[in-house]
Amino acid sequence: MSVWVVKEQAQQTFAGVNSGFDAVLGARGSKLQLVLNAVFHLESSPGNVRWEDYQAVRAHPSVALAVPLALGDNYRGWRVVGTTPELFERAELGPGGRRYRLGDGRWFDPQLREAVVGSFAARRLGLKVGDEFEPYHGLAFDEQAQHEETYVVVGVLEPSNTPADRVIWIPLEGVQWMGGHDPQAVTDLSAVWSN
Repeated sequence: MSVWVVKEQAQQTFAGVNSGFDAVLGARGSKLQLVLNAVFHLESSPGNVRWEDYQAVRAHPSVALAVPLALGDNYRGWRVVGTTPELFERAELGPGGRRYRLGDGRWFDPQLREAVVGSFAARRLGLKVGDEFEPYHGLAFDEQAQHEETYVVVGVLEPSNTPADRVIWIPLEGVQWMGGHDPQAVTDLSAVWSN
């Protein structure tokens, strides 16, 4: 009986989550891996998207919104995702126009080392507005792989019951230019959400 309940809850979770976007664009490879990585913040990226490709998608007349994502780092096992303020300003969390909302603080400044933390991640990590942290390289927590850059938590999301609750959001350039990353791939993206 308990296995059946877990199965039903898993189906509801995956079927009920809508990223608020019509498409997830990424490198060629496994479509499932791309969705698990970019929407659910599970799995690793199947590859990178060139900045030029993102710009072309963004400029296409039928695309209302294109939000870049850069993944590949963590803080104590919780995903650190680089994005632009447009995610919070214009994107919807799902049908009905529900948007990202802050429970405390403000949105990050894309020019600074600031972070907005999902509600569940903040609670589990004990992070609150004003706290500082240094991310770790890679998706798996390894104490030996800590970056030198320090980020300040400036906001905590209101609970949304979506994967966004489990993420630490930082400016896109923060992930791209973080020490230890390949300088040849500095403008590459993990995925693009688009409408």
